[in-house]
Amino acid sequence: MKSYDHPILPFQDNPSAALAYLLRQGNGHTDMTEAVYRQEAALVCTLANGVLLRHTAGGGYLLSAETSSALARLLEAVPADAKRAVLHQPWGLDAARSKFPDSALTLRELWRYPHLEPPRFSPGFEVWPLDEGDIPDSLSCDPTLPVAALRTQIQRRRVYGAYIREQLAGTVGTAPAGEICYLSVRPDLREQGIGPGLLRWMLRRELQNGHVPYALLEPENARTAALAQQVGLEPSGGSLLILEAASAPLNVENP
Repeated sequence: MKSYDHPILPFQDNPSAALAYLLRQGNGHTDMTEAVYRQEAALVCTLANGVLLRHTAGGGYLLSAETSSALARLLEAVPADAKRAVLHQPWGLDAARSKFPDSALTLRELWRYPHLEPPRFSPGFEVWPLDEGDIPDSLSCDPTLPVAALRTQIQRRRVYGAYIREQLAGTVGTAPAGEICYLSVRPDLREQGIGPGLLRWMLRRELQNGHVPYALLEPENARTAALAQQVGLEPSGGSLLILEAASAPLNVENP
């Protein structure tokens, strides 16, 4: 893990201590541990009871602390012009909103796949990596997909498509830190098992690569939660409070 020295506070910059803290917090910090394991996050600083990470792509910050005072110290190390800050405990929200008064707040629940055994996968489609020429067909599956982030992740070979008779039927992918996202199915092919099949394929791929599969879900989206449960994802008990600068609209797929 990369680390940054911070000149203001006497933080530790010990990656081992940071990982020990994160693993002690349990499953609700899978997004942070996976960002570290994938080398998609740099350690800014470590306290005995808190950790601050910075995404190497996009410049967002991930914070976790066991007390409000520890989280306040970590916030001091986050630049005032940061475009994104993700809190893993609610007691830091007031301090964070005071530091970033113009930011928008979004809530997400962290769901993870808790098993070592991959789910069964016997779809009626083939799965191939997408290329940039597939973006129009991807948008026909879901017009709300974020085009810029989607293009970046396609270039990095992180977005895949389900093909039936050589036609794109659906998409799935991962964000830089491993979050499963970009799930979509062509409207005329929905309710045929393509969405669950793509999710199971991605769960198997993540497990085979040594990762813990996880997703960040909207708390009130019952349909998405039902789909997650169908393929074996379970709520971790962790909730993320995401503060996004007003000048940078929220895009949880590309932190």
